[in-house]
Amino acid sequence: IKCDPATLRATFDRYQELAARGEDEDFGKPARFLHPIDGPKYAALRLHPCVTVSFGGLETDISARVLDNEGRPIPGLYAAGEVADTGMFGTEYPTCGTSIGGALFYGRIAGRMASGQSML
Repeated sequence: IKCDPATLRATFDRYQELAARGEDEDFGKPARFLHPIDGPKYAALRLHPCVTVSFGGLETDISARVLDNEGRPIPGLYAAGEVADTGMFGTEYPTCGTSIGGALFYGRIAGRMASGQSML
């Protein structure tokens, strides 16, 4: 995989430490997704990933209003589509085509709310 063995070992050891502690202080990965890597054999693949979608995003309410860190709406700020974390799909991200419906639905709500109209 063309990776420095010492760096790979250090990364592995650090992940195991964080998984055992149940807290990812390096990247903020939720504890429910931290699983120790156990087993006698491992496999590695060299991948060339690319980003085609985002996961998560700005926290919004059902009115498409963007919320601050305390969960309060930020006046005049709305979000929809992949930039908005609507929570519609829990911890899974649907295929790109599936997300179009949510983008259209919340986009319409965001537009109506921003223009002072009723939500629906």
